[in-house]
Order: sequence, then C-alpha cells, then structure tokens
Amino acid sequence: MIAYPNPRKYKMRFLPEGYKSPKSGGDYMKVQVGENRIRILTPPIYGWEDWTLDSPPKPLRFTLDNKPARSINPNKKVQYFWAMVIWNYNEEQIQLWSFTQATIRNPIESFSNDESWGSPFGYDLKIIKTGSGKNSTEYTVNPMPHREISPEIKELFNEHPIHLEALYEGLDPFSDVNHLNRAKPFWEMEVTVPSQHKTVTVNEPKEAYFTIDPAMAKALEQQIQDKIAPNDPEYLQRLLRNFGKTSIDKIELGHQKNIAQNIQLKISQIQEAAKATEFDEVPF
Repeated sequence: MIAYPNPRKYKMRFLPEGYKSPKSGGDYMKVQVGENRIRILTPPIYGWEDWTLDSPPKPLRFTLDNKPARSINPNKKVQYFWAMVIWNYNEEQIQLWSFTQATIRNPIESFSNDESWGSPFGYDLKIIKTGSGKNSTEYTVNPMPHREISPEIKELFNEHPIHLEALYEGLDPFSDVNHLNRAKPFWEMEVTVPSQHKTVTVNEPKEAYFTIDPAMAKALEQQIQDKIAPNDPEYLQRLLRNFGKTSIDKIELGHQKNIAQNIQLKISQIQEAAKATEFDEVPF
C-alpha cells in the first residue's frame, strides 16, 4: 500500500496573503487571453498599418487618405487600424492601444451608434480573447454598465501624456509629446449642441463622439443636394455604400475630413466640366 502525506499536516500558506502575479506592464496594451477590462479615454485616430522588413518587423502607420499601394513586407498586408489612449484595469495603467481586428472595432462602433449605449467614454468595455494563432483567435466585446470615471484615472492620464499622431511619423508617442500635441481626454472635449446653437463643455458625455457631428453631417448633405445631385443624383448613395452606412451622421468621425475633401473635389469637377461645356458652345 502506498502511503500518501496527510494534507492536514501542511497548513502553512503556499503563497503569502495578498500575493498577485506580476503585471506585464508596458506602454502599449496587448489583449491577453481571457478577460481584459478597459475604459477608452480619447477619440481614436484612424489610418493604415503596414510593416517594415526588419527582424522583427516594425509597424508603419499612414493617414486615412494616404493608403500604401502595396505592402512593404510581403508576409503582411496593409490593414485599417484604430489607435487610442485607454485605461487598462488589468494592468492598472494608462496605455496606448492600437489594433486592426474588425471583430473588436465593429462592436465598439455599434455600441457608439446605439442610443442605449452611446459613446464608449461613458462605460467600460470587457474584451474576452480565446484561442491562439492566426486562425483560432476570437474576440468578444461586451459593454459594462454606465458609470463615471474615477478621479484617480484622470490624474494618471495627465501624468502620462501620449501623442497619438506621432504614430503617423514613426516617432515615439511617449517622448515626442507636449501640452499642445498630447491626445485630449474626453472630459476636456467640447461639443456643439445643434438645438441650442452653442458650444458646451461636458464632463460625462452622452453623445456618440465616434460619429460625425449631426450639424456637420447636415451641412455636407446639403452641399451634395445643392451642388452635386443635379448632375450626379447617385453620388450620395455611392458615398454611403462605400462606408456601409445609411446616412452621413452614422459615419465615423475619423472619416469627416476625407468625406469633406471628396465632396469638394466632386464639386470642382462638376464646375470644371460646366466651364468646358460653356467654352465649347461659344461660336467663333
């Protein structure tokens, strides 16, 4: 007969009381297998992500209107990315989060456009990662109940400024930062309330900051109706189809400049075509 040790004999703790595994830390958030809880603190920047031929490869990021014609690294493809500043509850620190996964981006966009949830500035997100490897990794994004952000997180944000746009230039977003170029947190943002026609500062925003301001969307639609539709009645439908939306006010805020430029370019083309027609009709 095999004699086993009596478990009651060993009553001392294996690990000291209050023991916690060391946190991985780092300035960049990396979604870990299991549950990841975050609060988004700034609007995202958008663009395209490519990779160098270095070993290991390094990311290269481009603005939305400057998509590379082809990837530099044949082993990777150019992908659409979001980057923002977040509070990582697991790591208990401010971090920069840059990602390309549509399975994370699409739910966040959906929540921000949902009247019941609104902007993710007002609630935490729980991101659950399962599996590993390119083909077996899955992400689930769940919104948590609305609640105010703690003063401690705001204070830590101010102590650790981040320059998001430095990513476009290949600079260090943590060292190449000052008061003017740092990413602004949502509690410092100002929004225009169309019904009151004035600008107000909000502490806990309820508006969907991730989408184009309704007043701006209305102005863009009016431009299309007045200056483009008479010559190209299908323009608005094509524009919305490209973004997979039913109206301009549902398009992400990061596309606003690109859309405005596209509309102005189309108007200029119509005007140039009209001038050419007038010239052709002048009798000699």
